Amino acid sequence: MSILQVSSSSADFGTVGLSQLNAGVVATPGPTLQVKSNRPFAVSIAAAAATLGPAAKPASHVQWAVSSGGPFTASGTSPATVISSGSGAVVQHPLYFRMSVSVGGDPPGSYQLSLTFTLTTP
Repeated sequence: MSILQVSSSSADFGTVGLSQLNAGVVATPGPTLQVKSNRPFAVSIAAAAATLGPAAKPASHVQWAVSSGGPFTASGTSPATVISSGSGAVVQHPLYFRMSVSVGGDPPGSYQLSLTFTLTTP
């Protein structure tokens, strides 16, 4: 038996203001994933939509990582493996997100990306 619990299904960047635009990036903590499994498993992540925000920003501008220092992987609508285990385990893992922003390309506004997490077992 395998169970996936996700503390939230979105990465909410809130309102992106001038200071974040000047910095070129805005970061937010992501959800925590918890897997309880008695056999090997993998958890994948995929963006629920190809764009987000008031200017239809590509989902690939949102990146995720399993540690706060990266490395970061671009989000997309195709599933990408976040965590996996070759044997049964109880795993609790936080995710981290950052979004690239630019003064010329991203108007101030609310940016939120819905995510789909999928647990698979062989």
